[in-house]
Amino acid sequence: MADYLKEFVAFLTEQKKASSNTLESYSRDLSQFMHFLGNTDLSAVTEESIQRYIAALKRAGKSQSTITRTISSVRTFYKFMILQGYIDRNPVMGIHVEKPKRQLPAILTGKEVDLLLAQPDESDPKGCRDKAMLEVLYATGIRVGELVDLQLDDVNLQLDILHCRNEKNERMAPLYPSAAKALKDYIKWVRPILAEKPDESALFLNCPAGG
Repeated sequence: MADYLKEFVAFLTEQKKASSNTLESYSRDLSQFMHFLGNTDLSAVTEESIQRYIAALKRAGKSQSTITRTISSVRTFYKFMILQGYIDRNPVMGIHVEKPKRQLPAILTGKEVDLLLAQPDESDPKGCRDKAMLEVLYATGIRVGELVDLQLDDVNLQLDILHCRNEKNERMAPLYPSAAKALKDYIKWVRPILAEKPDESALFLNCPAGG
């Protein structure tokens, strides 16, 4: 299993240009997961195995944000393994982990954030775009400036990871399932409508005036 992890880290390094912090995070999360599995083959891991691992993390006193990040790392790793043809199923796909309670400005409560995320009308192009933007902001914690600078090539919809950068650093951020779905819907159904040129590279595009 260590060889698979090395190959995954090499992929993130060479293909996705992941930062050292991102590589360290993935390596740590996945090494701990493999230690938990012991001699169990990766292809033999089930949803029940993942649930047991989540329970073990909770017993160890891990925070919700740590658990969520860890399971996102494992999910991304399994997607990579499937793309490489090493296994044919992802035992993490059916696992739903509670979102961590992000530290928010005092003017917003957790319920108010949920209401905010539910506001955009996804049947409307602008609403679908705004929904994707809000979900990405909430899921990754990136800054608004980083969000508007995102390019289409920064999104990996097969692994559900986002490559974001600013003037100081760059990193890879895993997307929670709800954020990944909102982003996929926007890219598939709305972005082609908003793109004025076939070679438009920006991820989030402006809607026509009045749209």
